[in-house]
Amino acid sequence: ESTRLAAMAVLFHTRLTRPILGMVLVLLGLSVILRDQNRNVIISSGMCLVLCGVFFAACYTCKMSGDNEYLNPALAGWMPVLVFGPYSLVLFDAVHT
Repeated sequence: ESTRLAAMAVLFHTRLTRPILGMVLVLLGLSVILRDQNRNVIISSGMCLVLCGVFFAACYTCKMSGDNEYLNPALAGWMPVLVFGPYSLVLFDAVHT
């Protein structure tokens, strides 16, 4: 019964963080594509796809860790925001305008 409560708590926190994660993913994608003007667009798009894959794998891993009670449910829901949020802001700040 406690695993079901943990899964519900993780689901609650992931639903709270979903809009924030959407904005973080947009910032990550834009910063990877627009970071270097001299780089080929195909290479930048490929790097963006790889980064998105890592992002979604990390979100899924945190969710599964929270569901199986390896992580606290609140930490499992907010860990992707805490990891990728500052990283996306640093990358976005490095974009040449």
